[in-house]
Amino acid sequence: MCLAILLCIAWGDQKILHHFELGRKNLTVVSGIGSEAYLQVMPDRKDFEGTIWVHKNLSHFRLIAVSEQSPSPDILKAAAQKIAAKLP
Repeated sequence: MCLAILLCIAWGDQKILHHFELGRKNLTVVSGIGSEAYLQVMPDRKDFEGTIWVHKNLSHFRLIAVSEQSPSPDILKAAAQKIAAKLP
């Protein structure tokens, strides 16, 4: 499994660009991580891509996991929680 953290430029722009809307297929609102968090697990050819976007106060980040098997949402959430806990 490969993990990457990408810092985003503007949270509002990311929400529009990625269509963070309730009820959207493959998108789950995650509570307990920052002010807002969204989880998406998508098949990508032979692999799966799991992404969690987190916004906390003035900071935000995106954590990506790519694997041959569907990534565990609990593992992604736990990793994102650890990172978010270190943000101001």
